[in-house]
Amino acid sequence: GYRVVTSQDMQPFFGQNREQNTLIEFEVARGAAKFVGNSVSTFSALLIYERAHTGRYAAFYNGGGVPLSDYIPTPLLPWVFAHSAYAPELDVMVEVAIRSANNFNTLKPYCL
Repeated sequence: GYRVVTSQDMQPFFGQNREQNTLIEFEVARGAAKFVGNSVSTFSALLIYERAHTGRYAAFYNGGGVPLSDYIPTPLLPWVFAHSAYAPELDVMVEVAIRSANNFNTLKPYCL
């Protein structure tokens, strides 16, 4: 399993300096096996971009935009969906959904 580390766990290492505390939190999150952050947080966005650049797992848990996406290319979010040959009447809807995802260029579709 995984251990979730929060700011409360880091209190013994923190001093009174806000910037130093932020650096400690950043380094703990940077070294974690996995990182999940809030997409509208610049702190999380920096970690997500750095980890994506180095091939390490990072994700965000909400559907908001990433604040740095205007300045740094956003990694594509995996979009997994299922489609069955037993429901050909849904083919057009699936095609429209995939084309829409590709037009926005924020999702990478995976069909099961």
